Amino acid sequence: MNMRHVWKIVLTAPVAVVLAAALGCPPAADTGGSTGAGGSTEAKATEPKAAAVSVKTKGAKGTVKGKVTLTGGPDLAKLNADYKKTIEAGGGADVAHCLKGDTEFPALVVKDGAVANAVVYLMAGPSKSDHFEMDKADVDGVVAKRKEAKLNEMDQPFCAFKPHVVTLFTDFYNGKKTEPTGEKLEVKNSAPIGHNTKVALMGATSPLINQVIASNGSLPVPVNAKEAKPWMVNCDVHKFMEAYAWAFEHPYSAVTNEKGEFTIENVPTGQDLYIVGWHEYAKAGKPGSLNKGGKPEKIKVEDGKPTEQNFTLELK
Repeated sequence: MNMRHVWKIVLTAPVAVVLAAALGCPPAADTGGSTGAGGSTEAKATEPKAAAVSVKTKGAKGTVKGKVTLTGGPDLAKLNADYKKTIEAGGGADVAHCLKGDTEFPALVVKDGAVANAVVYLMAGPSKSDHFEMDKADVDGVVAKRKEAKLNEMDQPFCAFKPHVVTLFTDFYNGKKTEPTGEKLEVKNSAPIGHNTKVALMGATSPLINQVIASNGSLPVPVNAKEAKPWMVNCDVHKFMEAYAWAFEHPYSAVTNEKGEFTIENVPTGQDLYIVGWHEYAKAGKPGSLNKGGKPEKIKVEDGKPTEQNFTLELK
C-alpha cells in the first residue's frame, strides 16, 4: 500500500469518531459475552437459582384422583395371543404351570378404554432438590399401613409378576436430609417351581440383585429413590417375565387399577404441587411420561375437595 494512503486512513479515523459523537450516535453496546476469536470471555450475569422447595406434610388431608384412558393403540387380542405363544416357547420345563396362570400381555392391560398399571405420582416442586418434608413418626405409621396392605410385595404364583407394577415408599426427607424408611421391595415365589429375580434400575448396566428364589421363598430387595426412574424386575429362568417397581421419597404415588383409576390421599393443600403420569407403553411401546410435553404438570389441591387429574395414553 502507498504510504500516502496509509496516512490518509489514520488521519480520517479520528474525524469519523468526532462526527459520530457530534451526531449523537451511541457507542456499541457491551454484550458481556464472547466476540469470537480473541474477543471478551466475560460471561453474562445469570439469574440466581430458585430456593429449594420443602413442603410440610403434617396433618395433610388433600386428595388427588383421576383416570388413565387409551386412545388408539394396537390390536389387544393379537398382543395377548402373541404373548401366549411367547410363554409357550419360553416356559421350558415349567410351561404347563406357566399356562395355568395369566397369559394376558402385561405391558398393556386395557378394559373398555381404561388403562391399568399406569403410575401417577406427585412432586413437591419441579426440581430434584424439592422435597416433601415428613416427621419420622408419621413415616413409620405410613410404612406400617403399607406393609399391612402388602403394597410393597410382588409375587410369582405362575410365570408373571403380580402385581405387574408397584410403587414404594423407600426414603423420606426429614427437613435436613433424606434417609431410608425401612420399606423394601419384597419379591415372593408362591409357585411350585423356581424363579430367578433380577432387579436393576432402568438403564443400568448391572443389576442391584440377581438371585434364585426357591418355591415358597421370598427376597427383600433394597431399592431406593435416588433416581427418578423405575426399577426393572425380571426372571432369568423365564425371560419373558418383566415388571416395574417405582421407588419414591414420599408416599404420594399410585398405580391405576383395572378401571384405570387412581387415588392419592393425605396430600398437602393450598400450594403448588406437580403431578406426573407414566406408563411402560407410553412412547411407541416404550416407557415414558403421560404428561403433555413430557413435563410435570402444576396442580393445587384444596381442602375438602378432591383434585381431579386425568391422563391419556395416546398410541397410533
